[in-house]
Amino acid sequence: MTSEEMERAIEFLTEHHARFSAEMDGLKQRVDELTDNVTRIANTVDQLTEDAVMFRESILNLKDVVLSLANIVEQQDNRIEQQGDKIDLLANMVEQNIQQIARQGNRIDSLANMVEQNIQQIARQGDRIDSLANMVEQNIQQIAQQGNRIEQQGSRIDSLANMVEQNSHLIAQNSRQIATLGEHGKDMDARLDVLIKIVEGHITNPDAHKQ
Repeated sequence: MTSEEMERAIEFLTEHHARFSAEMDGLKQRVDELTDNVTRIANTVDQLTEDAVMFRESILNLKDVVLSLANIVEQQDNRIEQQGDKIDLLANMVEQNIQQIARQGNRIDSLANMVEQNIQQIARQGDRIDSLANMVEQNIQQIAQQGNRIEQQGSRIDSLANMVEQNSHLIAQNSRQIATLGEHGKDMDARLDVLIKIVEGHITNPDAHKQ
């Protein structure tokens, strides 16, 4: 090996040693970093282990809570089921009440129609009553007029009664006078009969009356 080759070899070894030293320093630094990381990881694992223990305890407590909740939920389910039965019963009762209300509504509608018909009939009867009232009022007026006429006729009848009474007195007087005249007439008839006989005697036997 020549000197140049030796120098190159030495230079190569020197550079390689420098690079190796640098790499070792970097590797040592990485190992230190990894050691720190491992330490931190170990601490983290310890913390996680503690947390896992606490989490397990929490899970156990949560399990108890869940079981309690399950019991509560079951009880609530039973209550809800009972309440559901009650709700169904209430629903049936409400439905029956709605049907009754509907039937009552129909009855109310019928009654309303009847009331409306009665109101219409009453209105018509009211019109008839008004007409009858007008007729009655007219009849009353006519009766009042007839009463006035009757009163006037009564006054006339009273006047006629007075006249009749006066005429009755006159008739009675005339009757008496006629009776008196009748008696005088009878005397006159008798006298006339006598005169007639005398005249007849003169006519039939005039010589006997001359002597």
